[in-house]
Amino acid sequence: MTETGSGTVEITPIPAAPRRIAGIVLPVLQMRFRFIGMAQEQRDEFLAYFDRYTQRGGG
Repeated sequence: MTETGSGTVEITPIPAAPRRIAGIVLPVLQMRFRFIGMAQEQRDEFLAYFDRYTQRGGG
């Protein structure tokens, strides 16, 4: 759970089936978000921030 200043976000990781690419097995987590006391605009801003913060470079 995290406080955003304007509400609360509960983030729950949920194990999912691993992805298999050739001989590589990659673990996968799905994330469930529960927003408490936040307007839709605040939710959208939080998710945009979360997406940017958790992006990984590739290539």
